Parts: sequence; C-alpha cells; structure tokens
Amino acid sequence: MKQYPKLFKEYSKEVHEVLTEISKFPTFKKRFEVIKSRTDLFKPLSKAGSSRLVYEIIPTQTVLKLAYKEAGLEQNKIECDYILKSSIFPDVIDFYEDDFGVVFLECQKADKVKKSEFKTLIGLTFDEWSLVLSDIAKKRGHYYGKGYADDISSELQDKLDKMYNDENSFIVEFERTLGNYTFMANDLKKINSYGKINGKLVIIDYGLTEDIYDDFYVKIKKGGKKLQ
Repeated sequence: MKQYPKLFKEYSKEVHEVLTEISKFPTFKKRFEVIKSRTDLFKPLSKAGSSRLVYEIIPTQTVLKLAYKEAGLEQNKIECDYILKSSIFPDVIDFYEDDFGVVFLECQKADKVKKSEFKTLIGLTFDEWSLVLSDIAKKRGHYYGKGYADDISSELQDKLDKMYNDENSFIVEFERTLGNYTFMANDLKKINSYGKINGKLVIIDYGLTEDIYDDFYVKIKKGGKKLQ
C-alpha cells in the first residue's frame, strides 16, 4: 500500500477499517458497496462524475475520490503527483495505489465558491478567467475549448501583466504547476471545479489531462471500461 504523507492509523478506527478493507478488493463494485453502506462515515458530495465518485469522510471532514473507471485511476494519479503540490490545490493527504492505478485518494475539503466571488478572490471575473485558460491552452497548442477562442483584450492584458509581476498571484502559481501539464481548459471552465479553503480559491478537480482525454474519452467514447 502506497501512502502520502500520513498513515491510515491516524484516522478514526472505523474509517481506518473501511479503507483498509476496500483496499483489498480487486473490483470497483465491491469497493462501492462498502462505501455506500457506511452512511455514518461517508456522505456523497456530488453526483457521480464521468469516472470518479466523491464523498466526504465525515469523521475527518475530508474528501474521498474513488475511481470507478480506468480514466478515474489516471485522474487520481495526476492529482497525487507531488509535483503539483501547491496552494491552488487542496492538499492530498493519503492515497491507495494498486497495479492498475490510484484507486482512491483523500484530500482537504473545500467550501463551495460562486462565480461572483472570483473577482475578489483572484482579481479576475469567472468569464475573464475562462478566457485566460483558453488563451494559455491555445498558446501551448492544447485543446482550448469552444466559445473562448477570442483574443485577450488590451484591457485584460494590462490586468494580466500586473498579475504576472506578482509571484503570489493565482495565475502565476497556476502557470508554475498545472500550466506545465496538458490541462483541459473546458474542464476548468466549470464552477464546480473550484472551491475555497481558508478564504482562498483552489482548483478541486484538475486530474483530466489531454492525454487522459485522448485515451479514454475519444478512443473509448464511453469514458473507459468500468472496473469490474
């Protein structure tokens, strides 16, 4: 069992037992059945994504991301990459990896954020940030998404120039970390990809890369085989 950076023994006894139990199961179905049955320990935080299920671990008020397709294993692996450890992502507290990939991970839980809060949090409106994401992706030769192919206005560029001169700005940290990956701009133009921790904006769903998209959402149009 591979873990980073804390051990299961730091959980409550019940959570420790359940996570240890599901780590021994070779199939998604059995893992899901156990998690679903323990409503005293795990609460769904959202509807099922394309390849992962997300729960709150109630005793620790943290988040469990459980893969149920091959693409989910790969997305979990990206989010566990130590290179991506950054203030703009929730801390990954623990994970379990088997021969197929990262089955589940635990990370900090973020509060919900509204589009109207972006201006205050990072100095850009949500629409401006969406445009910037496309611009970054476009310049790198990556997928930049429909509806945001317009050039950056001179007014927005002036604003960005000031932000790039601030080493602590959100956009500088984004470029330093996730900007080095073939991130999917469209995936980051969804408000539910973001949250707040201690009053600061964080990206809570950033595991989908261009490579994963090509391998599991294009070549295998149904999003990858379900784990049996």
